[in-house]
Amino acid sequence: MTSKTSSNNLRGELIQTFLWELRHRFGLIALFCGLHFVTLPLVEILAMNNAQRINMESGYVIDMSQRFLNALKVVLPLCTASLSLLMVLILSVLAFQYMHQKRSVDLFHSLPVSRSALLGGRVLSCFVALLIPLVLNFALTLVVAAVYQVALSEFMGFFLTSLGWVFLMACASFFFCSFMAVCSGTTFDMVISIVVVNITYPLMILLGRATAGMIIPGMSMDLDFQSIPYTALSPFVASYLPLIYGSLEADTFSSVAFLIWWLILSIVMIVSALYLYRSRKSECAESNYAFPIPKTLIRFVATTAAGLAGALIFHSTFGSTTSFFVGLFVASIIAHIIAEAVYGRGFKGLKKSFAYYGIFLVAFAAFYGICVTGAFGYDTKIPKAEGVSYVETRLTNIGGSYPSNGFSIMDEKNSRQIAWVPQTVREAENVEKVTALHTLLVDEIRSKGYPYQIQGSSFYSDVQLTYHMKDGSVVKRYFSSDLISQNNSRYDEALKKVVNTNEFKVSGNALYYLTPEMIESIQLYGSNNDEHVLVPDREKLQELIDAIKLDIQQSPDYTNSYKNGDNQMWLDFRTRAVTPAPGSELQKLVGDYKGKIILSLSGMPINDDFPHAKALIEKYGWTKGTSVTATAASGLHTATTAAAESAIRLTVAN
Repeated sequence: MTSKTSSNNLRGELIQTFLWELRHRFGLIALFCGLHFVTLPLVEILAMNNAQRINMESGYVIDMSQRFLNALKVVLPLCTASLSLLMVLILSVLAFQYMHQKRSVDLFHSLPVSRSALLGGRVLSCFVALLIPLVLNFALTLVVAAVYQVALSEFMGFFLTSLGWVFLMACASFFFCSFMAVCSGTTFDMVISIVVVNITYPLMILLGRATAGMIIPGMSMDLDFQSIPYTALSPFVASYLPLIYGSLEADTFSSVAFLIWWLILSIVMIVSALYLYRSRKSECAESNYAFPIPKTLIRFVATTAAGLAGALIFHSTFGSTTSFFVGLFVASIIAHIIAEAVYGRGFKGLKKSFAYYGIFLVAFAAFYGICVTGAFGYDTKIPKAEGVSYVETRLTNIGGSYPSNGFSIMDEKNSRQIAWVPQTVREAENVEKVTALHTLLVDEIRSKGYPYQIQGSSFYSDVQLTYHMKDGSVVKRYFSSDLISQNNSRYDEALKKVVNTNEFKVSGNALYYLTPEMIESIQLYGSNNDEHVLVPDREKLQELIDAIKLDIQQSPDYTNSYKNGDNQMWLDFRTRAVTPAPGSELQKLVGDYKGKIILSLSGMPINDDFPHAKALIEKYGWTKGTSVTATAASGLHTATTAAAESAIRLTVAN
């Protein structure tokens, strides 16, 4: 075995190794500079040229800055991040393949260069090799933006943050590959380990989360990819998340913990790689592994992910608890055997490896036992009403005339959500009604069967409660009423007490923020499927809004099904973009956003549940008129955004 250190001039060794390795990477750097150019600056040039051509030929004005930003948001995750990760994988193979060949490792370890300098110099050279194509092509993209007179101030923050994030995650991915290279005996094992971990770890977490949600009553099935556990050990997957969210702006991806985690883990991985490399035996080259811990963990993760996938597939196909366990065993044992065959170059060590499979079985038994018994009281935890600041409620299966479950405030192009306004219960008396409904759900579901069993794959949540506590914490509970609602009068009564409160009817209802100035036109669909597009004056629009509000508040039972469904109309509001008045409720909801907004309203039925609104429509005769073509109606609708004193009535025959 050769010596681990041969010289004390660490700085000089590091610089010489860095320069030697960097010289051998010039060709790869040039290749990826070209690839990044084709997929970033060149794409922006083509997008800008296309926008200019459309502006000149059709007269339709395209916002060049918005077109530039839209192209950027597509290219960054699809091309820039992907190319950077591909370069990481290639650099890792080229830089560390000497460790996995006996002749090469003996040669390099016989040189008068310390192990730390040998690995550290290569890491630094790859660090620079990753940075050069990114910085060069991001700079060229800024030049393209300047040439086409794009407003750089509008997206410079996003642009620089994106560059920083892509480079950070490229480095984190490279440090991850460096760690795997040191722990592996061959280049093949290194690449397999990198790929398997980055695919199976997120899959294991997602499937485990789904399994727990299908067993534990009340567990939210929402997936928050800003949460660290989903990609905690998968830098290749984590690289895409902020970019796939649409941007790295604060309102779309704002997890500081996510960023801090990858900064810390990057340091831990490279320090661990340097430390382990100092004690790595040269004889490990071309063997199964240099250090066994990564192999053991990878095999466990792959076995767990495959087992859970098989369990859920079998359960969704055959619909029984027995099929769940059969799928778990079959898929996990196959995955374990494949992993052992790959790492062990055959089946010689298969018998001994089943001890590690036993670890998986024990771990799953513990996980399943925790879930079916309620996860240490998770299932029965109900916030105390006096500690609740407010509750966001979403009850999607109440059968009401016009159930409101919140609404979106969009930007003026109706392409991006500025804010979500949920249905909210704040009054202490109403909060107690919500907790009473929650308590009933918990008691009824538990009485149906405990320990719990896994529910069907069609499980969904139609009772969603999000408690915002006075101490700043948040408690989420999502239930399926199908588990208990069949002929359950107690549940029906508890539900009515919540949904028939005035606060429930009003909160999260866009109609209570709607003003005549926001309405461009209204559409009425009659019982004979005839369509009427109208532009009433301001006073009549306000009368209609007030009539609908009155009907909603006076509805005696909000859970009743539609009345006289055969004799109802359907009403839609077409809204226009407006600037919220300073100090208004809408202005408070959008916060620092300064542009125009559009309220997202859903259509609503007008029937006997809405007597005042129905009478008003009949009074003004809005469903009567002369038929015109849809094209004419559309043209006249566009031309009449300023309302006259009386309604302009258009009837479109279907």
